[in-house]
Amino acid sequence: MIAFYENNRMPLRSFRSVDLNFSAHLHKEAELLLMQEGEIAVTVNGKQHTAKAGDMLVLFPNTVHSYQSKFRSRGIMIIFGPELAGEFNYKLTHFFSPFPLLRQNQVSKDVPYCMEGILNTDAQPGNLSLIKGYLLVLLSRVFSALELQPLRQEKDFDLLHRVLLYTTENFRERISLDQVAKELGVSRYYLSRTFSQKVGCGLNQYRNALRIGLAQHLLENPKLSISEIAFECGFDSLRTFNRVFREQLKQT
Repeated sequence: MIAFYENNRMPLRSFRSVDLNFSAHLHKEAELLLMQEGEIAVTVNGKQHTAKAGDMLVLFPNTVHSYQSKFRSRGIMIIFGPELAGEFNYKLTHFFSPFPLLRQNQVSKDVPYCMEGILNTDAQPGNLSLIKGYLLVLLSRVFSALELQPLRQEKDFDLLHRVLLYTTENFRERISLDQVAKELGVSRYYLSRTFSQKVGCGLNQYRNALRIGLAQHLLENPKLSISEIAFECGFDSLRTFNRVFREQLKQT
């Protein structure tokens, strides 16, 4: 399954999740989910985990993950840039956890308090110090219970973020693997290998998936013809659009 890049423009988002279902994606922020009720299946880098009430999921930046609610699930989600994590910024960007799920007996009582505190604090500049304070306490408890291993290829994660961001912003243009490699200052082979290993498909396939995703949205507008939609999404012919649409969605 193709993992889509989520380009968050806010350094912090917090909300209550209810029956969370989300396809495979990744982003440059860290993500915390504290389960309060029910059960949810979480797939992280191809491995599935089941989180129950009281458990906590800790996702490092640029981690491919997806959610599928099993029973009525409810929890608190916090997505934040590593730059807000103070002294824990280095750990978030230079390490990973082979088992990102903390069970209820591993979750400190300070964790729900800090999660609720962040959730109930408006992410305004005047509240930034308070939010950072909650995050420091929260992450100190989390990292004391989490197994960490150093990243062996840190530059790969930086490259992945750059190429995903570039592709997301330019997918309607005629971009090629050679062009993106030149734009980012890396070899074509290195870019191709890194991208396919981390995302699970080639760059062209990912670009086409973004185009078809836009096409699905535009097809809801009865004023646009299929030809207009095909060219709006970046395809150079209706024939190519029809072929890629069928490949991606298994229907015309």
